[in-house]
Amino acid sequence: MLQAKRQGLKDALRQGTVTQALSFISRSKRATYQRMLSALVSQALNIDQVLTNVSFVELRNTRAEYQMLRVDRGLPISHLVVFMLDDDGVWRPHFF
Repeated sequence: MLQAKRQGLKDALRQGTVTQALSFISRSKRATYQRMLSALVSQALNIDQVLTNVSFVELRNTRAEYQMLRVDRGLPISHLVVFMLDDDGVWRPHFF
């Protein structure tokens, strides 16, 4: 289910629709991520290299942690990706 939400975010960025992409982000974090998502639109063709697949790490109450691995400048990098149960009952990316 959360993988599908992340895919929806990436698809919206590929289409250049930042407003749609923001709908996949936790409500409390949308303003924070608006600039970053706008910048990612210019990398739409490479979005799968920027926002790589995630692997489940841990679930604690209303917080699900995933790990995103990618290569930056030839070095493997691990990024924490956090999904939170939003105030409307929908799981959304909260931190990545």
